[in-house]
Amino acid sequence: MDGFKTYVTNTSAIPPDGYLCYEDLDPGLPNITQNIPCYELGKYVIYYDTTGDELYGPVVELCYVAINVENQRKN
Repeated sequence: MDGFKTYVTNTSAIPPDGYLCYEDLDPGLPNITQNIPCYELGKYVIYYDTTGDELYGPVVELCYVAINVENQRKN
């Protein structure tokens, strides 16, 4: 998961073409528990990772993902 990114977008295109919510720039593996706030509207939340070794490529180990939506109406 080193170097991963999360996007909010209205298409499922890869690589993502949307709002970049988060990019892991720190070297090494990220913390086990991540809270990444992103206040953007879109149809898809995309986890994107291109970092990996030559043999296996990126390795993703996601156990739980929660997406909380708050519906606000403008008057």
